[in-house]
Amino acid sequence: MTHRFWPLFAALFVALTLAEPAFADVRIVLSVGNNVGRPGEELLRFAEDDARRVHDLLVDIGNTDPSRAYLLTGQGVAQLRSTLAEIRGRADEINQGGQDVTLFFYYAGHGDAEELHLGASSISRDELIRTIEELPLSLRVIMLDACRGETSRSRGVERGESFSVYVDDEASARGTIVIASSNDGEAAQESDLLRGAVFTHYLVS
Repeated sequence: MTHRFWPLFAALFVALTLAEPAFADVRIVLSVGNNVGRPGEELLRFAEDDARRVHDLLVDIGNTDPSRAYLLTGQGVAQLRSTLAEIRGRADEINQGGQDVTLFFYYAGHGDAEELHLGASSISRDELIRTIEELPLSLRVIMLDACRGETSRSRGVERGESFSVYVDDEASARGTIVIASSNDGEAAQESDLLRGAVFTHYLVS
């Protein structure tokens, strides 16, 4: 993600997370972390911890019932698909009761420009987003903290132009929002000092 957009997406995430949901809004969380990637990829230290942090945040202050918050750590694509199928069933049931459903999906782990690597198994970014978009949900917030390939660019933060952020408290957000830690060709970064990924640290802070 271009660094100058981080404040915008952080503000959006905070607004969606902390806003008191409407009476008909039910929230579901699926937080996924895997320290292990494909053979030859360096073992991550904090991806699974980051998934727990996001899960706990969305339960503690994100108006999510713990019974509707899923946490997958160290699991492969088969378990991810199974959990998404379970969420489909729960969302259908909630919709039949006349309530809208919002899903917060978070992933931390290895990836490249095309796929996310959950251990030895992989799922394409397109398939993941398409599967989530096909769920019977009113709003989908997808957060991906993973690389999009090896980068040859110089890294660092540089100040961008200022911009205004406006959130209408009366508006009802619908559709799909994708927030990614890296752009094409960029590598996401972990920090021993922060004991987590740089993007996720500032997102949850």
